[in-house]
Amino acid sequence: MEKISVLDTTLRDGAQIPGFKMSLDEKLDLARGLKALNVDVIEAGIPAQSDDQFNTVRRIAEEVDGPIIAGFAWPREEDIATCYKALKGAGKPRVHTFLATSPYLMNKMHKRSPSELLKLAEEIIDFSTSMEWEVQFTAFDGSRSDPVFLCEMLDTVIEAGATIVNIPDSAGYSTPLEFGRLVRKVGKGLKENSNVMISVHCHNDLGLAVANTLAGIEAGARQVECSVNGIGDRAGNTSLEELVMALKSRKDYYDVEVDIHTQEIFPLSDYLCRTSGIAIHSYKPVVGINVFEDSIGIHQGESSNGHQKYTVMTHEIIGRPKGVNYVAR
Repeated sequence: MEKISVLDTTLRDGAQIPGFKMSLDEKLDLARGLKALNVDVIEAGIPAQSDDQFNTVRRIAEEVDGPIIAGFAWPREEDIATCYKALKGAGKPRVHTFLATSPYLMNKMHKRSPSELLKLAEEIIDFSTSMEWEVQFTAFDGSRSDPVFLCEMLDTVIEAGATIVNIPDSAGYSTPLEFGRLVRKVGKGLKENSNVMISVHCHNDLGLAVANTLAGIEAGARQVECSVNGIGDRAGNTSLEELVMALKSRKDYYDVEVDIHTQEIFPLSDYLCRTSGIAIHSYKPVVGINVFEDSIGIHQGESSNGHQKYTVMTHEIIGRPKGVNYVAR
């Protein structure tokens, strides 16, 4: 089975939402929890955004070994250089940068023509790779981009040295069938390069982030970007726990491996709720307090008789103790 690499963006995309509050020590503990969960990449923050973000990324890079530690940078040399400084202590550093590729945002965000953006992409990735670290590039608003231009942009950054290229559904606009088609079309349209990994990053504005990410995996993506409890901009990101348990529970269908220690899922979800100020609803899939409770009808009867016909996982699989009241979440 092919392995799916899990990039967690709780401390980058998740930390941007209104009401999110964690101290530096709490962020370090969350990063250690992500290591215990065995994620492949921890996206620790945006070093150039503030001193707090810089120090968060620097401390995680220095103190959390094992996973790749990524810093996110706007496509400016000074931001990428700041990211490099923050990540110097990491055993496996990665810089993650981006350019918008949809017609609307190319004009609104960058105010440049497509040809000018291709030149900028080459320059930015060339500058990034000169620092001898792993480079990931995101085609921002990829799901609303022209596939031909999207392939041209990704070919440009790959030739300049990027080894991970991310196709995001930045606005939560896409549907699973069309997103899967886009990822497959882009994958086939890229120049042959066996060293390049396709990544997907989906938002949940229409409640389709997990479904779109799964469609991306079926279409050939081998890195997924997600967050604990699905926190992130607007309606949130792909929920790490939902995605992982879908892949684990339906390995027969997806036929891929994901090396996540699932018994760490619930403790980390609970820790994030308690420290960040961001609660989850009681019927949240996988980690909600109602997931293992049946109060009426035939489900309750089957559960009380020791059967599990209506559940696809158990308390123990996700590390949730039985008989504990988590209403405060």
